Amino acid sequence: MVLHPTANPTAERTARETATGPAAAALAAAGGGALVFGLLTLLAGAFGGIKAMLGFIPAVGSLSGKAILAVAAWLVVWPVLHFLWRDSDSRLRGACVATAVMIAVSAVCTFPPVFEAFH
Repeated sequence: MVLHPTANPTAERTARETATGPAAAALAAAGGGALVFGLLTLLAGAFGGIKAMLGFIPAVGSLSGKAILAVAAWLVVWPVLHFLWRDSDSRLRGACVATAVMIAVSAVCTFPPVFEAFH
C-alpha cells in the first residue's frame, strides 16, 4: 500500500509504508556536501587568500579545509532536512534530481581547467 501525499503524516506506518522524506534528506544533504566541496575548490583556485585560509592542516594544505567544511555542511544540513521532511512521502524524486545536479556541478568545479580559469 502506498500512502498518498495528502495522507495523514502522523498515521501509523508499517515497514513497507515508511516515509521517503528521511531518505530524500540524506540524499540532498550528501549532494549539498559535495557542492560545498566543489565550490570551495573553485574559490580556492580563484583566490589565493581563500586557498591559504583553507589550510587547516598545513601538511595537507587547502584540501583539509575543503574536506572539513564539506563534511560540516553535510552534518548540519542532513538533520535539518531530516526534521523538516521526516513525515513526507513525496520528496524522493526531487531530491534525487537535485543531488545529481549538485554532484555534477561539484565535479565540474573540481576539474582543473575550470578552477584554473578563474585564477
